[in-house]
Amino acid sequence: MATSAIGAFVTPISAVVRNIENSKLNEKIKRTREKFGVRIYNKKGALKHLMKDLKDNKSIGILVDQNTAENEGVETVFFGKKVLHTPSACLLSKKFKIPIVMDLVERVKDKWIIDFKEIFYTNDIQSSVDKQSKIIEEEVKQYPELWYWFHKKFKHFYENEYNKKCKV
Repeated sequence: MATSAIGAFVTPISAVVRNIENSKLNEKIKRTREKFGVRIYNKKGALKHLMKDLKDNKSIGILVDQNTAENEGVETVFFGKKVLHTPSACLLSKKFKIPIVMDLVERVKDKWIIDFKEIFYTNDIQSSVDKQSKIIEEEVKQYPELWYWFHKKFKHFYENEYNKKCKV
């Protein structure tokens, strides 16, 4: 399952991605996205492409359940713990006066289903980031089997938790 904000209503759509370390898996994910007409922008330098696409009335997608760099994120709460969350969708929503469309995408048998969860405008960046985080948390609670992160969501505040060894 994937979570995005400012979701797709039409194709093609532009999406911001961060490459994952496993190059084979990264390439497979990239091919799958492109097969469905998704224009891929790497996280670095994506903002100028997204703003151009919005000015050209194109759809964009931002995966907002990802971790961010320390200097790029806004602090919020996720499952009762502090995390950093990308403000990108909120900043674009506020600047362009466009709604954030929280949608969740999942594969059901041989079809991709987009479930539009909530649509809202950003007036305040912090409250919109908090709202996104809460929507994602509720979906993870409801469908935990559909979630897998390729990154350390809690690393900026709880790095020591990742360093503990599991004792069997």
